[in-house]
Amino acid sequence: MMHSIIYNLCEGDVALTDSWLRSVLGKPTDKMITKSDRDGLSVRVTPKGKIIFQLRYRWNGKADRIDIGTYPATGLKEARDIALFYRSELEQLRNPKVVKQTKIETAITAKTIEGVLRDWWETAVKNKHVNDKDVLRGFEIHIFPRIGKIPHDDASLHIWLSLLEDIIKKTPATGGKLLQYIKLAHKWGCRRGIIKNSPLMEVTVSDLGVKSNQGDRTLNDNELRLLFSIIDNPSYSLRNKCLIKLCLLFGCRVGELIRAKVSDFDLDSRVWTVPPENHKSGRKVKKPIIRPIIEPAAELIRDLVFLGEGSDYLMPSPSGGHIHKGGHVYICESLNNKMASQLKDYVKWSIHDLRKTMRTGIADLTMPHVAEIMLGHKLLGVWQVYDKHTYLDEQREAYEKWWDKLTKIVYHSPSQKYPA
Repeated sequence: MMHSIIYNLCEGDVALTDSWLRSVLGKPTDKMITKSDRDGLSVRVTPKGKIIFQLRYRWNGKADRIDIGTYPATGLKEARDIALFYRSELEQLRNPKVVKQTKIETAITAKTIEGVLRDWWETAVKNKHVNDKDVLRGFEIHIFPRIGKIPHDDASLHIWLSLLEDIIKKTPATGGKLLQYIKLAHKWGCRRGIIKNSPLMEVTVSDLGVKSNQGDRTLNDNELRLLFSIIDNPSYSLRNKCLIKLCLLFGCRVGELIRAKVSDFDLDSRVWTVPPENHKSGRKVKKPIIRPIIEPAAELIRDLVFLGEGSDYLMPSPSGGHIHKGGHVYICESLNNKMASQLKDYVKWSIHDLRKTMRTGIADLTMPHVAEIMLGHKLLGVWQVYDKHTYLDEQREAYEKWWDKLTKIVYHSPSQKYPA
């Protein structure tokens, strides 16, 4: 046989024991001591008393050996298990020395959790997703500081769940989104052979105690009246009021407003153009969303332009760019706390629920395909092939009817001069 373990425990020899290993550990000797065990395992004791476990074997007819650990960092039982592992590799015609070197190189080049998530973001998300920077920021805040340096394939399901459950206790929505992004990154990494496992693949947000209200939460008339009474108060932030009302009026995604530049709003032609890079499907369809601006919306936009003091952005940050998307979470949280103190059995809402409220509110005011265009949705079926019309007039009529309907609910009379 070309490849074999060298068995040199001769009759009369005694297998290694912990007591013998302890007796020679750290004891200076005049010469190198070699003592055999079984399955090709042996130890070398240096003149300084260092004990090295070795595996001796033959490969291609030649004797060879590899170090497999030092005592006591590697115990006798563990050394025997490692020797059996390499014996199995040898029987599968794999050279133990090559197997060991491969394991070392794999460990050195192993992707950390941070490395995997960053690679996925750079390859699959950056400049391809409207919220690309928010995705990375979520990792940088919640994931990288705590477990980012751990080799990905060494991270157990318990490590992931402990982290996500801690996040969900504070911000359930954030934890749910992070789970979604991490699972996508794991799937991407496995397909490319970058990682070997995807521990969260079978985990759902409901497993983590996050209740989804997808499609359920809209604000009723009493809640809308209370919401407007809070944000109409002169002491309330004008910018936050404009943000809430524009989201409710247009039914737009909050990111479309937060990223908007003043130049996107043509108040002479009364048209808001949402560029492809600012809306969810824009980078795929490469088309803008075109919305008409009715007078109540124009007043809110003028207020924001005034507050921006010449900024290019409709809602600028102190640093000069647009405000960070996550800022709206705190606005909604504050409003929810105020509303919850005044309403029984109150259920919190998110900024996206204003969009649902608007869609529900216009259901009986316009045709379904016009409502979908107002939301920035892509038309389905033959509509998307043959219908390239922007329906600006139909949208404008629907927005006016919707704001009249809303002001009747909130102020008990339509078309008030005080829309903001």
